[in-house]
Amino acid sequence: MVAAKIWWGELDEDDWGELNFLLLPRVVIGPNENGFKKTIEYHFDGEDNKVKVTTTSRIRKLALARLSKVAVER
Repeated sequence: MVAAKIWWGELDEDDWGELNFLLLPRVVIGPNENGFKKTIEYHFDGEDNKVKVTTTSRIRKLALARLSKVAVER
């Protein structure tokens, strides 16, 4: 089934809050060789402006992290 095309001129002022389906989906890139993962999200702010949020996080395995001897013994 094909979704009906929405024209911006046909929308009421109250309809702008429910347009999350127009946003691009969340994109997760990585982790790369250095262990960094990038997440890109889009959302509407309080003034109905489209906002792009990019989050970079580091992924580490516990085995590769530096542990004290006491922690290893546990």
